[in-house]
Amino acid sequence: ESGHTTRPYQSSVLLLADALELAGSDRTCFLRAARGIVGKPGTQANGGSAASSAARHSASATQAQSAAGPQPPGALAPAQLPPDITEFTGRTRQVDWLVASLVNDGQSRAVRVATITGAGGMGKSALAIHLAHRLRAEFPDGQLFVELHGSREQPVSKADALTRLLRHLGVAESGMPQDEADLIAEYRTKIADRRMLIVLDDARDVSQVRPLLPGTGSSAVVISSRSWLAELEGGRTLALKALDDADALALLSTICGPERVAAEPEAARALLAACGGLPLAVRIAAARLVSRPHWGIGALADRLAVELQRLEELQYGDMAVRASFQVSYAALAGSAAPGAEDYARAFRLLGLWPGSDISLPAAAALLGVDAGSAARRLDRLVDAHMLEATSEHRYRFHHLIRAFSVECAQRDEPAKSRESAVGRVLSWYMHTADRALTSLELSPRHELELAAVEPGALPLMFSSYDAAADWSHTERDNVVAAVMLAFRWGLRQTCAQLAEVVWRAFLRSPWDGWVRVLEVGIESAAAIADGAAHAWLLNYLAITLMYRGENIEALARLEQALALCRLAGDLRCEVTVHGNMAIACKELKRYDEAIGHFERCDRIDPDCDPLVLGRALMNLGMLYVEVGRVAEGAAQMERALEMVNQRGDHSSDSLARSLLSDAYRQLGRSDDAIRFARSALDISRQVRDQYQEAAAWSALGKALTDSGDTGQAHSCLTRALALATDLGIAESEQIAAGIAALETPGGPG
Repeated sequence: ESGHTTRPYQSSVLLLADALELAGSDRTCFLRAARGIVGKPGTQANGGSAASSAARHSASATQAQSAAGPQPPGALAPAQLPPDITEFTGRTRQVDWLVASLVNDGQSRAVRVATITGAGGMGKSALAIHLAHRLRAEFPDGQLFVELHGSREQPVSKADALTRLLRHLGVAESGMPQDEADLIAEYRTKIADRRMLIVLDDARDVSQVRPLLPGTGSSAVVISSRSWLAELEGGRTLALKALDDADALALLSTICGPERVAAEPEAARALLAACGGLPLAVRIAAARLVSRPHWGIGALADRLAVELQRLEELQYGDMAVRASFQVSYAALAGSAAPGAEDYARAFRLLGLWPGSDISLPAAAALLGVDAGSAARRLDRLVDAHMLEATSEHRYRFHHLIRAFSVECAQRDEPAKSRESAVGRVLSWYMHTADRALTSLELSPRHELELAAVEPGALPLMFSSYDAAADWSHTERDNVVAAVMLAFRWGLRQTCAQLAEVVWRAFLRSPWDGWVRVLEVGIESAAAIADGAAHAWLLNYLAITLMYRGENIEALARLEQALALCRLAGDLRCEVTVHGNMAIACKELKRYDEAIGHFERCDRIDPDCDPLVLGRALMNLGMLYVEVGRVAEGAAQMERALEMVNQRGDHSSDSLARSLLSDAYRQLGRSDDAIRFARSALDISRQVRDQYQEAAAWSALGKALTDSGDTGQAHSCLTRALALATDLGIAESEQIAAGIAALETPGGPG
């Protein structure tokens, strides 16, 4: 009536009508479409004109028609991606690989699918969204985003997901198919030949996502899931691992500010170690620091250092590491699938094991089931990303998931069940270590009478020396963990016996951790007044101290052991203790005392085990050599070599040959010295005894030095020094002096 044109208003009305038709009853989609056209007459909310908006819309529609055919007038390409994460950090190589996997090369007609899988809090959704934003230009017909709630108790059904997708593709409620098969057909018809990106976030399983895949290769799909979805046809799978140290530090710096992190580098590293590279944990820690600018990073790092309260500290606002893990646990425990409770119980009980990892046989003992049943339960946890398989039969937890597992065990597993599980796995380690010892020494030795094998804890059998040696090498750290577990649970007899067995079975390995193992074993034996166990463990601790050159302290422990084994009437232990007291006295240059201790060995027990007596004679011979009675020493060691060979003790055999090599060298028998040193080296390497290998290299180096082959001698002594240094044994200084003499002008040779 005023004579002014109404065309801009009419354009807005038409566009709103189109948006309403596009959205159907989905109010969110309608409002998203409406935001771009509602504003002052003739303008858009973003400052552009309605005419220019219509032109852009027309150009977009024309471009889409070339690939997808005619579209409804005013149809908008859906752009449903959540905002990209501004502080997204790292994963560069993975993102590039996924981009290359999803961009159509123009040759494939199959739909391209990428699945991002991983544990809760690993950043799957963040990566999926970031990836989708990277790919937007490749999919001009739009991007669809559906949250499938697969990790929740009630995931989105296939029909609901399809209905939502069809609404976003312009299907009105009145035209929506009712049958699931018809929904799938309509969805694939609508999306056929369009270049669209579909993001399916938090999928439960393949059956949930398979109907949501397009039927043609013009579109691509990105899926995030806590499950592997490995059976999905034609898909690429990226399993997210924890952030490496550099990426975790970069994420913390991005959120907190690089200056703040640079000011406390050690505290930042400690904080990130507690977070274990879990992106959610790093984000929570960073958010807490941002909200508390008066805190130093060290303040939060100190709180996170306490393992029992770590999960309590890793929560802020609506973010919580515990809550993320709880989702996976609830899905596992609440599943209607057969064996669901067995899987949940396996998760709980595995948290009781404190070792760095666990083997399938040890896990079977912990769970009280056979190996096959244990494998099925552990595999289910691996599939749910609640456990990691490090090799075919070895598994480990992320340390934060382990902490959550312990909480679940305390909350959901009866105390009696927890006690039985710990008892079984400790029994398994004790008896498996004892069988390994028997295989390694080729003869049974029982210093103590071990408790019977717990029901359900079937120990391993070893078919060869190598099999036992491999197990001993692999399980070195775990047997230390086993002893400490027994001590923490107050299982005193088990702790003492386990410490005694594993010390002997793992004697050939470096000594890190063994002092603490023997100390808690000694404390446990004293608590239950087990004199025999107490004496043997004091004896072993003295040996450990002597290897370190702490001979005064070793003698004090041996005096205690001697009194205890006499009270217990353990003659074998008494002979062994006197032999070790003699060695300590020899190292302290108290030669008369040393000889007196060796002479007592024969008198204490005339029928003594040849192995024990042979070792005593070997050390007596070594003492004779040191005081200049070289021929007598060689004779004693030759006799000792026969005795230890009777019992098949390879380590003692190797040591006797090294000592004989040194005696023959001093007697001028150069060829015999080299020959015995080489045979000692062969045996020590065959049985993987690093201590005796160091002694053999040293003996060979000295023998070659005397023979004039200084080049080979230098090489041998250098190898001996490297081993001795790694093992922390006192002979390192003597070996280094031999090398220095070779390198001194006018020295040997």
